[in-house]
Amino acid sequence: RDLASLHATRRAVADALSKLITSMRPSQVVARLDTFPMPALALGWLTTENAQAREALTQYAVHWRHVQPELTGKDLRRLGIKPGPQYRDILWRLRQARLDGEIRTRDEELAMVAQILDTDAVETKTLKEM
Repeated sequence: RDLASLHATRRAVADALSKLITSMRPSQVVARLDTFPMPALALGWLTTENAQAREALTQYAVHWRHVQPELTGKDLRRLGIKPGPQYRDILWRLRQARLDGEIRTRDEELAMVAQILDTDAVETKTLKEM
């Protein structure tokens, strides 16, 4: 059973690696690879012949998987944001922006949260008016 599971995971990793292209932003690579355990990704790195995929895996393993926003759920709560699924969405959007080099500081994260909330409020208001 464990061997079958490992083989299925290896196939899934190989499939994900085959879809990695050089034009992908780091956040896109992370979104594809975060779901896999590191041993499976290491196996993928060893078995792939795709140099681009190997480089993306290396960047993911060494750098990208460790990138997280400075803000946490506790910070969002302190900002008066009601706990819920939007925390996951906000934190992922902050992580994407960090990975892609769009933001670098806590202050930039706070500004982005304000922008996200303003955009969401406008979209919600617009939907209610329809």
